[in-house]
Amino acid sequence: MKAKGEKISTNAKLIKKNQQTFEDLASGKGIPIPKELYELVFETKDGTISFTVSEYEYHVVNEKDEAQLTYIPHKHYNELISFGDKIKEFTM
Repeated sequence: MKAKGEKISTNAKLIKKNQQTFEDLASGKGIPIPKELYELVFETKDGTISFTVSEYEYHVVNEKDEAQLTYIPHKHYNELISFGDKIKEFTM
């Protein structure tokens, strides 16, 4: 297993897509604002791994897609870097 914060690349299959609505109180006015949360769950040789992603990333992939998955594990979440030719690494 690689150290936290180091990129990991592995073959993966998208097995589940989740979309949830939650109430965000970040408006500062105490008024809940509905927000969408998008999650992708992948199966790898080491087990399943999930990512919270943007709406765009959520909609460009389909369940059962298989490709090279690159991500960075962090203490409390996993950062999706790329998935095949559908989700590309962002660089400036």
